[in-house]
Amino acid sequence: MSTVRYYLDKPWVQYLVLGLLAASAVYYWGWVFDFGYEFDWSVLFTFNQTYGEYLGLNLLKGLRVTVTISLISAGVALFLGTIFGLGRLSSFKPFYLFSTWYVEFFRNTPLLIQLFFWYFALPKALPEVARDFVFSLDYEFWSATLGLAIYTSSFMAEVIRAGVQSIPKGLLEAAYSSGLTYFQALRTVILPLAFRAIIPPLGSEFLNNMKNSSLAMVVGVAELTWQSQQIESLTFRGFEATTGATILYLGLSLCISGILNMINTRLRIEDVHKKGGLNYHLTGAMFWPFTQLWRFGILPICRACAPPLDGLRMSPARQMWETTKKGIFRGLAWIAKGGFVVGLGYLVWKAGQGILAFDWGVIVDHLDTLLIWRFPQTGGGEENFLWGLGGLSFSILMAVIAISISFFIGLLVGLGRMSKNRILRVPCMLYIEIIRGNPLLIVIFWV
Repeated sequence: MSTVRYYLDKPWVQYLVLGLLAASAVYYWGWVFDFGYEFDWSVLFTFNQTYGEYLGLNLLKGLRVTVTISLISAGVALFLGTIFGLGRLSSFKPFYLFSTWYVEFFRNTPLLIQLFFWYFALPKALPEVARDFVFSLDYEFWSATLGLAIYTSSFMAEVIRAGVQSIPKGLLEAAYSSGLTYFQALRTVILPLAFRAIIPPLGSEFLNNMKNSSLAMVVGVAELTWQSQQIESLTFRGFEATTGATILYLGLSLCISGILNMINTRLRIEDVHKKGGLNYHLTGAMFWPFTQLWRFGILPICRACAPPLDGLRMSPARQMWETTKKGIFRGLAWIAKGGFVVGLGYLVWKAGQGILAFDWGVIVDHLDTLLIWRFPQTGGGEENFLWGLGGLSFSILMAVIAISISFFIGLLVGLGRMSKNRILRVPCMLYIEIIRGNPLLIVIFWV
């Protein structure tokens, strides 16, 4: 036994064992285990005479749509997540409560349900003129993109809030002692440091945003997953089409991870004060719009920390100008707060009107379907395990089973990923990267 362990500790033996395992798997699945399917990879790169096109190019077209949705939704989500993440720290209670409701509501409802709402329900609430206008703007694409952005922004908001709260107050005091004003400290110290601290979790949200874009297929967007299923329906080559989509998704995930790791390395904390470099000016300019919101009093973090002007030596004219400017900003702040309260009240009033106008009798009549729905009898009778389950009860059952199984799988794979022996580490690493780098829909299609 000690001899076997001695040789298994050698790297060349580990690589040899991995090669033999890979060759055995290819031999078994390719020749020994005949599951009645003949692979034809030519469907992805040859001209299809029946449909008059290269079907493989459709995967690349779908990839382009996926990248477009991911970029637009990620940019909008970052903007909204920053606003509502800072709103969760605001001392202005109406904005704080609205930000809290926004984050909790969109974070705790499934993305699929939200996409159904934006695509099917929202147009019916619009006037006919507005409905015709939105339908003329490729509504499928924009409803999926903005719905995905709103969903992702609720997660980004919590990440950004935690990042801002992680900044020590001593840094703010040191910025004041260096001669920076309150808004200069916000723009050049607090927000840049907060975003540098949250790049890893924010990168995970960008990856999840890209993978969640696969759900855009449910509202008719021809993205990558939709194109793979379209090829399968046209050629009955599900293995080939799904494999092509899997490789493209995995490559896109690795590219995003590489870019985020490069940004994380480039924007390390020790590089913050390189004032002559491009990074310093870009990070300061990026947060300029949010610091302007602070100037109007909408997004305050620590107004008491601002340095007082009374102790500074200023001329009478400068003192008058500073007093006038403070009065103007205070007036604009009250106007902005009042406008926000009025707008929020109008939104709540219209939402209440819409909710009261619902036909709640439909939900009451079908409540048993939503909670406990009986499956059609398929020969098992009432002793069938699934008899009487469905709706919410079936969702809970699936969640319990999935969490229980995934815990043990994750424990074993996680321990294997930490092993020094490549025979255990490499397969576990491949499992993690392949499954994690693909959308849930693709994994379900494979299973």
